[in-house]
Amino acid sequence: MDASWQIYVISVLIVVGTVGAVLFVQYLLRQAQRRSWEDLASQSGLTLDPGKSFLSSPVVTGIHRGHEVVLDTFMRGTGKNRRTYTQIRMTVTNPRDLRLSLYGENIFTQLAQALGSHDIELGDPEIDRRYRIKGEPEGEVKNLFAYGAFRQQLLELPSLNLSLQGNTIRYEHSGVEKNVERLQKLLNLLGELATQVEQLRY
Repeated sequence: MDASWQIYVISVLIVVGTVGAVLFVQYLLRQAQRRSWEDLASQSGLTLDPGKSFLSSPVVTGIHRGHEVVLDTFMRGTGKNRRTYTQIRMTVTNPRDLRLSLYGENIFTQLAQALGSHDIELGDPEIDRRYRIKGEPEGEVKNLFAYGAFRQQLLELPSLNLSLQGNTIRYEHSGVEKNVERLQKLLNLLGELATQVEQLRY
């Protein structure tokens, strides 16, 4: 075997080994995700679809507190900027056509506020300090935070990115959420928000 052939074989083995290692890591990550999401589904009376292959991302669906819910992941971006996100979507009857956007405080939100971006201030020091809230109609949005259960659940969950648009409440998080306790709290928070939105019809 001459030197060029040896280099070719070594190169092929390196490529195959690298691809195999990547696939194995992806497999381990998917297994960890499946186990945690299966635990969540079991505890919440939901259904887990593990996917068609060992590298498929699982999906959790069902009814939570009377609302249809879907927990899954999606990809955003291209090339090296392509990232995985976790999302929870819950259906809700939205009689007042409320629009809500709620997200955690960070350097970008501080900059936007300094440049004149308008946020809804609730007069609740803890909520106003930790979150940026936008929405319409402003008075109805404020009413959502008047209920103690929703406020308490909100304060137990830092780093939120939550929105209400039309008949869908949506939570989004960069990366794959695998903490069962946090996921359960998120389901309860979305369910509580859905209840408050629907009660505004009265």
